[in-house]
Amino acid sequence: MNTSKIKFESVSDLKLKGMQLDPAVSTEVYFKSPENSEIVRLPSYKAIYNTEQRKIASVVSKEYRLVEHRPVVEAFTEVLSKLNLNSFGTIWNYGNRMYIDTAFGDKEIAEGVKIGVRLKNSYDTYTSFGLEAYGYRTACQNGMFLGKVLKKELTVNRLHVGEINIRDTVAQFIKNLINSEVTLQNYVNEAMKESFEWDVAEKLLNSMIAKKHVDAVIFSLIDALDGKKPNRWQLYNALTWYSTHMLLSDYIQSQIQNVAQRVLVAPLVTEIK
Repeated sequence: MNTSKIKFESVSDLKLKGMQLDPAVSTEVYFKSPENSEIVRLPSYKAIYNTEQRKIASVVSKEYRLVEHRPVVEAFTEVLSKLNLNSFGTIWNYGNRMYIDTAFGDKEIAEGVKIGVRLKNSYDTYTSFGLEAYGYRTACQNGMFLGKVLKKELTVNRLHVGEINIRDTVAQFIKNLINSEVTLQNYVNEAMKESFEWDVAEKLLNSMIAKKHVDAVIFSLIDALDGKKPNRWQLYNALTWYSTHMLLSDYIQSQIQNVAQRVLVAPLVTEIK
């Protein structure tokens, strides 16, 4: 699967580049009988056809509602413009699915850490339409997910069924995010205060992800800290850096980012058991 990583520097730049994402249409599905070669329509199903790739992305139930990438980008950028949010970030384009990591240049939850939004959508049923709180560390240029820190308010997932008002959903989400700015700052401040031994950090990560990822993260952090004990925030940053810079698979990226969020907020004793 070809993947492109597209940087944007403003809301207008995001809209321009987002309009190049793959379009798709819903089509009827037919079945050719192996017995008599009769062509029969399957009324309970439809196909999502990627018109850029000229390939079927998925076969879905008739209740599935196609949500195209381009109208999502259009609604998203319209809300950002109305709220006058200075924005920059990255489009991760996988063709049938996309993620847009957007940071707000004027809003920080820690020194050098901007807050923003991860927007996602797919044609292949891999993911729903959704939004999650997102952070961007300018020093290391790594993205970080924060939605599970305040899961109810800062994570939105909408299955592709029924009516989805994209603009209203985005506007409400960003309002909740901005209102949660102080709470997120408090989480970060507390995470910076709590340090732990290296063996505790290693045991914690080994309980969550494959050893090859644990070794890569731990060795890089030991080198960066020159052997000093890490705190929660430093371990979180090491995981998010690894996810952003070392991994191309969106599945593994998401897995590592979810582990990072657990590290940020979960009781250590509970996680190690």
